[in-house]
Amino acid sequence: MYLSTSNIEETYNRLNAKGAKANDIKDDLYGPGSGVKWFDLRDPDGNLWQVVQS
Repeated sequence: MYLSTSNIEETYNRLNAKGAKANDIKDDLYGPGSGVKWFDLRDPDGNLWQVVQS
């Protein structure tokens, strides 16, 4: 499952401030050099979520 955001850094910081354990932001969603920023995290039920900058 994934969510999109226009500001990946702000979303990342807000989720971490609320106790989420998000993995580092990466910039290669569609392969090396794609420049599409994203990060992922798991919810309390273990589901994997990706957050992508749109």
